[in-house]
Amino acid sequence: MTGSGADFKTRQQQELDRFDELWNAATADNSTLPKVSFENSRSKTRSILELAQNIFRVHCAGVVCFDLMREFTLIDDNYSFNDLDSSEDTINSQVRELVLGQVLEVQSELPAEYAEAFDHISFPIKCFARFPLMDGQRVKGFFYLLNPRAKTFGPEAIRNVELLSKTLEDSVNDDSALVTRNEFSRIKNEMARFKAIIEGASGDIFVVNASDYSIILANSQVRKKLGYTDEELQNRMFSDVCGISVDAFHDYVHAIEQGRLQEFACETHIVKKSGETFPAIVELTRDTNGDAPVVVAYVRDMTARLQRQAEFDSLSAYHKAALTVASEVSVGMEAVFDQSGKIVDFFIQQAEPGDFKFSSSANENMVGKRFLDAFPAARSNGFFARCVTAFRSNELDVFEQEYVHDEINEYFRVSAIRVGDDFLQLGMRAITEKKLRNTVWLALHELSNSLDIETSEYMDRMLQIGRKALGMRFAQIANVIADGQAICVTNVDGDHEALCVGNVLPIEETVFLKYGVDCKPVFLSNLDLPCRLVLPEGELQYIHAYAAAPIFVNGKLDSYVSFLENRERDSGFDEFEMGIVSVIAKFISQRKSLDQARHELEASRDELQLIFDNVPAKIIRRDSDNRYLKVNKSAADLFGYSPEALEGMHPTEVIQGYNEKFREIDEAVLKTAKPNLGMVFDCKEDGSLWERVDVVPVMGDGKKADGLLVICTDMTEQKQAEIKLEAVVKELEGANQSLEQFNTVVSHDLKAPLRHMRMLAELLLEAVEPDSEAADYAFHIKENANNCQAMIDALMVLSRVSRAELNRASTDIGMIVDSISDVLKSELNDIGGEIVCHSLPNVQVDAKLVANLFQNLIENAIKYRADRPLRIHIEVDDTGDVPVFAVRDNGRGICADYSKSIFQIFVRLGGEDAPEKGEGVGLSICRRIVERHGGKIWLDTDYKDGACFKFTLAQSRVIAAMH
Repeated sequence: MTGSGADFKTRQQQELDRFDELWNAATADNSTLPKVSFENSRSKTRSILELAQNIFRVHCAGVVCFDLMREFTLIDDNYSFNDLDSSEDTINSQVRELVLGQVLEVQSELPAEYAEAFDHISFPIKCFARFPLMDGQRVKGFFYLLNPRAKTFGPEAIRNVELLSKTLEDSVNDDSALVTRNEFSRIKNEMARFKAIIEGASGDIFVVNASDYSIILANSQVRKKLGYTDEELQNRMFSDVCGISVDAFHDYVHAIEQGRLQEFACETHIVKKSGETFPAIVELTRDTNGDAPVVVAYVRDMTARLQRQAEFDSLSAYHKAALTVASEVSVGMEAVFDQSGKIVDFFIQQAEPGDFKFSSSANENMVGKRFLDAFPAARSNGFFARCVTAFRSNELDVFEQEYVHDEINEYFRVSAIRVGDDFLQLGMRAITEKKLRNTVWLALHELSNSLDIETSEYMDRMLQIGRKALGMRFAQIANVIADGQAICVTNVDGDHEALCVGNVLPIEETVFLKYGVDCKPVFLSNLDLPCRLVLPEGELQYIHAYAAAPIFVNGKLDSYVSFLENRERDSGFDEFEMGIVSVIAKFISQRKSLDQARHELEASRDELQLIFDNVPAKIIRRDSDNRYLKVNKSAADLFGYSPEALEGMHPTEVIQGYNEKFREIDEAVLKTAKPNLGMVFDCKEDGSLWERVDVVPVMGDGKKADGLLVICTDMTEQKQAEIKLEAVVKELEGANQSLEQFNTVVSHDLKAPLRHMRMLAELLLEAVEPDSEAADYAFHIKENANNCQAMIDALMVLSRVSRAELNRASTDIGMIVDSISDVLKSELNDIGGEIVCHSLPNVQVDAKLVANLFQNLIENAIKYRADRPLRIHIEVDDTGDVPVFAVRDNGRGICADYSKSIFQIFVRLGGEDAPEKGEGVGLSICRRIVERHGGKIWLDTDYKDGACFKFTLAQSRVIAAMH
């Protein structure tokens, strides 16, 4: 039992217990007691006033006795009495003129002449009702009710007041009780009946007084939603929580009472205790089945519906039908016990069976019958046993019950609650349609999860479920083919002899011609459309109802699922039926997508298997015990087994020489779950077979490896090539070392003769006449010796650049250019030159070599400057795959014909205008530095304002990042 149900039961039982207590005190049997005065019967009078407070839900109830000149008052829980004085003669004289049953009401402030009589009442009086107490034809006093809120008293309330008035008259006259216990038991049972139905109903429900429109009760669901307690809602006007005004509510109820409306529904809003509101539809129905007519207000929260911006009339009709059934089907019955105390039946005292015929006898004769006679199938279907259980549990029991007998075949939602000692109240609501629809949803859900059945059977069962849910004769799934010009039927269901799978029909001869070729579901009824169902040669069938939805597979229109009926339907398609068709289309789409993915997976698996079997690498899969699970053909051929024969074997049984080293490698990978890659082994230890071995862990569900994947790649050719390459490298290193020694020796051996040549030339210049031919010869000898020495020095620089170890590091090119500018600052100032350095990046290079590169290019620009202020720009283009540096000037420029030769050693351009300094080695050094960094250097022949040298320092960005 839910918490809300338990709370309801507790409150209800407390209320019923209080009724019993008040009634016992008010109707005690006084036949054996002597007559007592009214003054000595205060406890009995208080009980009657408490009962009046509880029935009419007012704050104050009182009685005035003229003979004793005494007033008895009960305000909330405070009971008191006081003597009357002459100031109340006006009121008393008016009451003496009252006729039995006449009521005086005050809907506003009390008149001045009444105020003094009720000056002991602390709250403002908005309702004042009085009823005379008679002794024969003489008025002996009056009974009154006071409330701070306005109330009205209809005929039923007057009748209840008459009962209480007679009881008070008996107390005054000390006669025997005139009201029987059964009368008030009827009142108790009526209240219990209402509460059992209201609390058991689904939805937000108010029960409103049909006379004064105050709230009698509301179910726990709406109380929770609005934030009120039961006590806070009692005696509030319905207009306090609903946007329907009192006048409008009165008009609606009056129209229902006059028969102009059976029920009424309107859009309005509901007000929470916090002041917040939400949109709602309120449906009003007047219930006259009990002694006190009430208005049942069913509230539907429209917040979500308005957000979706879609209202379906069928949903509203469904809720109204549910409320009607909940109000109509009600049975109140008294338990019948045998001598052992076992419940053998129930005696029906109250019944409202609605439109349902539970037995062959008329429903109006159900009252006064035994339960098992009125419900003949109750014992066999367990209904009676469940009622006994609910009675014994003494708690609210809500359950579903199927009832099949003669003309009835229904499912009911039953609310059963015990009232008092021996009374059971049943509230029943038909849920047959809901039950059947739930069965459909359950069947669809179970089928959608059935991946083990064949697709064709899956589709057939989908059509069967949909056709049954919609009550239509034909169903089919048809693939759209020929660019939407025809359909091919793949699955059918129905009772027509022409239904056949595999036939292709032109689209114009089917119902798809007019409605099917679309990307949205279609629901049509009341059609008169001729079409062919399946067979091209079949007779034309007239379709009166049609429901279809497209099926998409991977975003493309694949087919349609459709349901057709050649008989007229009673009504259109409701929300449930439209939802069923859409869901079936979705499930079919999912299944087709799954099949397509499965086929693609199988094709991919076959392709991978083909690759696995034919790849030259040896691929081995082992389990956690290091036994072979799967090997490809290359691995099996290496071991001399078939792939199947190797399964389950251990490496020690297969590999000769599987020693401790290999075992430790495998166990380490299994334990750490980290791969061991790039191991190279000389398998035959003679250099004839080299294998690269990669051992990769295969992870299980957790972080622990549950197997190994071993990949062996033949590296014999590569390894043998590496061995040969190592030999060549060693040979080249030896040659380079010899060449370096040769360079050193040559340089050293040439320096001495050149030094002697310069010295002898200087001596010769001193010995001969300055302007003589001999002096000219001596000068040329000296200059050639100097040039030869410069060339030897340049060759040594080029050799060092070629041999120096390349130390790459992150280098700021801008800082290198700045340092070169500082070195050449004096020379630049002398010629009025300037270096403009743009934003330059950091790159992985050898800083010393790159500084030499930039210095050579800058000095080259200074040497070949023009007759204008020199401007040298250093910039970079970073938009390509690799940064491209540029050093450009506004000097003399270089002819495009020499763009290749300028980088050769000892090549100098310029002819007679060439600068005196230079050996023609600078650009050769630049090219060597760039090539050692993996880049290239070239002359930009499109640049016409001087010379522009461009170069890169890596072949690509990837290479730069690797370095």
